[in-house]
Parts: sequence; C-alpha cells; structure tokens
Amino acid sequence: MKIEEIFQQASSDKAVIAALKEKSVTVPAWGGAKGLQKEYDPTLHPVMNRALYPDVVHNDGSLEAVTRITIDLQRLAVRRMSELVCGFSSTSFTLCRISMAWSSGLPVRGSL
Repeated sequence: MKIEEIFQQASSDKAVIAALKEKSVTVPAWGGAKGLQKEYDPTLHPVMNRALYPDVVHNDGSLEAVTRITIDLQRLAVRRMSELVCGFSSTSFTLCRISMAWSSGLPVRGSL
C-alpha cells in the first residue's frame, strides 16, 4: 500500500500510525540455525565444516588437505550498498564524525 493510500483511507492520526507500522516484508533472524549471520560471516560457510568437506585420504595413506577458500561477497555487498545509500564509505563517515566531534571540542567516542 502506498503512503498516499494510507493517508486517504485512514480516519485518524492513530489509524495512520498503525497502518504505517504494518510491515509487508518478513525480515529473517540474524542468529540461529537459519539466520543471516551464517551467510554474512565467511568462517561460518559450509565449506569450513570439516565434517561436510573432509580432507582426502589416498589409497597409499597420504592425506591431502582440502583447500578452504571463502569469499566475503556478502559483506562487500552490504558495504557497497551502504555507500550508495549514504553517499560515502562507512570509514569516511566514522572519520568525518570523529573530526567533527574533535573540532567542536566534544569527547571522541568509538573507534574506526
């Protein structure tokens, strides 16, 4: 539903606020077995599980270690999307915030 439709159909301010609070998108949980953290953190990807991808034992008894390479594309995508939304990188934002606080004489909290 568009915002214009909400304002036209609502009879009071409380009805508008209630309609705006309704969500049409289901946001998955961050942690847990089916959470997004397993997708975001490359060390939790299935290729890092030695039970799923065991080392190869040859007939002569030699052991060949499986090369486990993870690519952090999810984190890169999040970083780039936030740069597009905010107009600059998160590191630049942090540096800007720190320099503004320092120049105004406020105590600087946080780190890079």
